[in-house]
Amino acid sequence: MRTLSGLIPLIVALTVSSGCQQSEPVTPSMMHQVLSALQSPNQEDRDAALADACMESAMAGDTESILLGVSRIEDIKLHDQVAQDCFSLLVDINKIDDAKRVAALIKDPAKQKELSATLSNASRNAP
Repeated sequence: MRTLSGLIPLIVALTVSSGCQQSEPVTPSMMHQVLSALQSPNQEDRDAALADACMESAMAGDTESILLGVSRIEDIKLHDQVAQDCFSLLVDINKIDDAKRVAALIKDPAKQKELSATLSNASRNAP
């Protein structure tokens, strides 16, 4: 019993000190939605479901799910639009490096250049 009473202050100190640390918020994984969308046998339905899953992933800040989902959208116009929309959402939540990765998926070189310029302007105007 004496040993246990000596450990109690140590346990309390460790518990209190670990509670004082701020932790980074954990980004929820939306991969299950992307994988579910990939199951659709119809290309148009699959592309639409992937677009929805990518947008939800962007709102959650889950870049890996966006990268997989956008890369699997076959309709080029939809592919680029979803990538651009996800890019904007990531910039809004200040995930600049992730936004650059998403912008790299855009097939239209002019649109890629435009988005890169947007990032350059944003970084110059940042406080």
